Amino acid sequence: MSRPLRAVALVLTAVLALSFAACGGDDGGGDRLSKDEYIKQAEAIGQRVEKETNSLNTSNVSSPKELAPILEKLRDQISSAKDNIGDLKPPEEVQQAHDKTIESLELFLKDLDPVIAAAKANDTKKLQELTSGSFPSQAAQRANQEAEKIYKEKGYGQLAD
Repeated sequence: MSRPLRAVALVLTAVLALSFAACGGDDGGGDRLSKDEYIKQAEAIGQRVEKETNSLNTSNVSSPKELAPILEKLRDQISSAKDNIGDLKPPEEVQQAHDKTIESLELFLKDLDPVIAAAKANDTKKLQELTSGSFPSQAAQRANQEAEKIYKEKGYGQLAD
């Protein structure tokens, strides 16, 4: 894998570690989850997403165009996780953190679209430009940090680590 593509892959891996700090799954009901249920579901989906993203193999990628389908799979996994989180009914005390988590994932998905487009266009220079510096966007990072802060303040620290 070329240096620019390796950098893109490393950036995306690091971002995923942040983005899925507070993921959850569908509770199947209308009532709010208890703290323990919410944490359990959050940890379960976080582990699932981590396993899925770790299975995305970028070691044999030699061009941006070859990276595009991997990035599309990544986008699909993040989108699915965002939808699962949206289905959760968190305890009221962490509703704001829950909403910020969803917001951070939505913003990350928005940030990822031009990266995928650059990969499809086989544009290494554009990929480097998009993923160097502030990727994901400051807004996505801020939403994630706000969610983590609230989770910690409310005693849900394991969802912020």
